[in-house]
Amino acid sequence: MQGAINQWSTTLPKESIITDVNIIKGFETATYRTKNTISVILKPVNKEQVQIIVKIAQKFKAPLYPISTGKNW
Repeated sequence: MQGAINQWSTTLPKESIITDVNIIKGFETATYRTKNTISVILKPVNKEQVQIIVKIAQKFKAPLYPISTGKNW
């Protein structure tokens, strides 16, 4: 996973990548019991950034869990 994070960090704008554990903790909550953890949050702003994210994830076999900004409940 660290390889993917490193490559995202060199190809995406700094504001598109969140690694702050205090922010990430808020995203690890759900309406059901889960033990999943998040290593990084990526916030693309256009389709080109989404394509970059997916290509890097494929290269490093990093899982992606997309969410919207709507109500995913």
